[in-house]
Amino acid sequence: MQARVVACVRDLFQVAPAEHAQLLSRALQVYAYAFHAAAGSEVACDVEAEAVRTVRELCRLHPGQYLNWLASCLETYGSSLYSRGMYEAACDADAEAVDVIRELCRLHPGEHDADLTKYLQSYGASLHLRGMYEAACDTMVEAANITRELCRLHPGKHDANLAHRLDECGDSFDYREMYETACGAKAEAVNITRELCRLDPGEHDADLANYLQSYGTSLHLQGMYEAACDARVEAVNITRELCRLHPKVHGADLANRLDEYGISLDYGQMYETACGAKAEAINIIRELCRLSQGNHAADLAGRLESYGISLYARGMYKSACDAELEAINITRNLCRLHPGKYEAKFAHLLRSYSISLHSRKMYRTACDICAEAVNVTRELCRMHPGEYQDALACCLEEYDILLHSKSGTIVYI
Repeated sequence: MQARVVACVRDLFQVAPAEHAQLLSRALQVYAYAFHAAAGSEVACDVEAEAVRTVRELCRLHPGQYLNWLASCLETYGSSLYSRGMYEAACDADAEAVDVIRELCRLHPGEHDADLTKYLQSYGASLHLRGMYEAACDTMVEAANITRELCRLHPGKHDANLAHRLDECGDSFDYREMYETACGAKAEAVNITRELCRLDPGEHDADLANYLQSYGTSLHLQGMYEAACDARVEAVNITRELCRLHPKVHGADLANRLDEYGISLDYGQMYETACGAKAEAINIIRELCRLSQGNHAADLAGRLESYGISLYARGMYKSACDAELEAINITRNLCRLHPGKYEAKFAHLLRSYSISLHSRKMYRTACDICAEAVNVTRELCRMHPGEYQDALACCLEEYDILLHSKSGTIVYI
């Protein structure tokens, strides 16, 4: 039905572009949305490209009138390009959207600054995903600075947005290994959100937990493990309360917070407490798997792997092996259900398991497991030339060590 509508409007547009460009662009957007819903990203992308061209024509026919709409179409188009792995083209679309909004800001000072921060944030995310961390950082800092000025001009209206912008800036600083600057940005995001929680109880608790978690990550990267633990345990406590009020909504978040808290405890060599936090995370994910018929299986495998690391650090090699073996069996099944998606993770789990087996002096089994990891990684190299060569080299080296080892300890990787 929608295809026929678009075809009819296209015919009208050919006859009278000025009168029907707006109608065609709207019809194309609805048509593209239908393809997204049906997982037809390639066709949706082509339809969105046509929508962009149509709105460009509108802008040419009516200078200054449809710029906001053009920016919106470009952003949607960029998202579709990204979903197809066309990162450079996605960046170009996002950059054009930013330029369009800048022009709107020039034509109407003060009216579109909030829109500009949104598009800068989106553009920064695209640059980040392309590995252009410095450019991404500059873009996100600009978005934060504009939002800060908006907060000054309109007290209380843009504070939540500023906290979000600052947290995203912090992530970019982390990728540039500017951990101290990242901590400063994220600490400010936390403080802003604390004040929002004080002014509006219950409305911003989930955001506060997110920013505390993110702040804990930056502190952890800076080597400030005790401070990271403090931030993460606060995030856990807030999320636990949210989970009590809305168990179906925040269960996965609580498990994630507990696991990250356990990792910080590991680095602080508090292995017993780490194991307790990670075991609780596993129990939550198991229940989510039961309720959702396995939709959280990949998360469960990840939590079991993390738990195995803490058990191994405590010298509990048998328990570590049991956790790792369960993670392997889950991931093996995921590989069967989703070929091509989980093989790299599967190979990594096999390697870790072989090391735990070696620590238990189960040398023959360790060799067999590592040999399987080698075979899986070889297949990955065949499917993705050049991408897994280093992983295969490490795997072969570990296999050689296992073949010739009779005793001793291998460092956990």
